Amino acid sequence: MKKSITLILTVAMLFSAFAFDIFADTGHLPFTDVKENAWYYDSISRVYKNNLVFGTSETQFRPNDHLTREQAAMIFYNWSSAEKKYDSCSFTDVKAGSRYCNAVEWAYRNGIMFGVAMGRFGVGEYITRQDLVTVIYRAYQKDTDREYGYLAANFYRFTDHSSTSEYAVEAMKFATGLVQCILFDGTGGPEQPFLFGDNNNMLRPKAPCTRAEAVAIIIGTNRQLLLAK
Repeated sequence: MKKSITLILTVAMLFSAFAFDIFADTGHLPFTDVKENAWYYDSISRVYKNNLVFGTSETQFRPNDHLTREQAAMIFYNWSSAEKKYDSCSFTDVKAGSRYCNAVEWAYRNGIMFGVAMGRFGVGEYITRQDLVTVIYRAYQKDTDREYGYLAANFYRFTDHSSTSEYAVEAMKFATGLVQCILFDGTGGPEQPFLFGDNNNMLRPKAPCTRAEAVAIIIGTNRQLLLAK
């Protein structure tokens, strides 16, 4: 499996493409808008303590802000250590030389992200929960060294499963039902789902994905080496 795809599964984490990187040696988060009793505190804390967190400023994480599609592309591009530069872009709404051109084109050419319609990438549009899951699922599919087992039935337990777009159904089944990873040499072990419902047992597949939700979803991929600290 290519290094870029491996790092998408392990390090594709955070979440302002135009922000300050904030590393610290202390065990306390510097973000005043991430409260210890918040549901996402542990997720943000874990990636922060692994020196993989970006804030929107030195004291703000803005967990409830929505991610745009081009910002998501930049996350995967930057954290995969991609260095490819492009003179032009395949989408009419992505200007050559823009700060996100390389990321969008890289994501497209690697089969990680595609456009929305009419030759557009969807710049400025928020990435939905089902679309973020689909990007991660595509990365898993490129992991040709392993086979993954999942329980598709888990997906149907959520009350709003039928609102998932057809193109995202298989990805959502995978995300909600992942149970096993087997290498071709026969080794491997249990995995766990990385997408869960809200308090109302809903997946909200077409809802815009917040920064906090993105952290939680990607951490849920259970990349043990990354989160060992």
